[in-house]
Amino acid sequence: MDQVIDKIFDVAINHEKKSVIEITLKGTEELGELAEAVLSYNNVPGCSYKNKTLQDINEEACDVIIVAMSVLSKSGISKEEMKDMLNHKLDKWLAKTMI
Repeated sequence: MDQVIDKIFDVAINHEKKSVIEITLKGTEELGELAEAVLSYNNVPGCSYKNKTLQDINEEACDVIIVAMSVLSKSGISKEEMKDMLNHKLDKWLAKTMI
C-alpha cells in the first residue's frame, strides 16, 4: 500500500497540472460516477439500464480515493500526517459503529 501512496503523491505533486480546486471538482464528478454505478448495479428505477457491474463500482471507488488523496498531497500534507489523520478518522468511525 505504501507504494500506491507514493505513486499517488508523486503524480499529484510532480505531474498533475490541476489546482486543488480543480482536483476537488474532479472529485465530485468521480463521486457522481460512483453513485451512478451503485444505483445501476442495485437496479434502482431509472438507473438499471446502464448495466453497471460490481467491477464498475470498484473502479469508481478507486477513482474517488485517488482524487481525494491527490487533494491531500497537493494541499501539502505529508504521507505520515495523512496516515495519522486517516488512523484518527478510522478510530472515530469505529467508535461510532460500536454504539
